[in-house]
Amino acid sequence: MSLRTLLFWLHLLVGVTAGAVILFMSVTGVILAFEPQITDWLERDRRIVTPPPDARPLSAEAILAKAREARPDVRPPRSRCAPTRARPRW
Repeated sequence: MSLRTLLFWLHLLVGVTAGAVILFMSVTGVILAFEPQITDWLERDRRIVTPPPDARPLSAEAILAKAREARPDVRPPRSRCAPTRARPRW
C-alpha cells in the first residue's frame, strides 16, 4: 500500500467520522430548538379537550377552591389575569 493510498483512506475515514458527528450535533440541536413545537405536535390529541355542550367556565375563585380541595397541602402559585379592555392594567 502506498503512502498516497494510505493518506486517502485515512482522510476519507476522518472526514466521514467528522461528518457523522456534525450531522448528529445538528439533528440534536434542531430537536432541542424545536422541542416545544415537537411536543405540541406529538401531544396534539391529548391537549385539546372538548367541553360538554352544557359546560360553563369557572371563575378564578372556583378554580382555586377546587385546587385547594384536591391538594390542601400545596400552596397554589401566584397568578395574574391578563389585562383586557374591561379590566385594564392601571
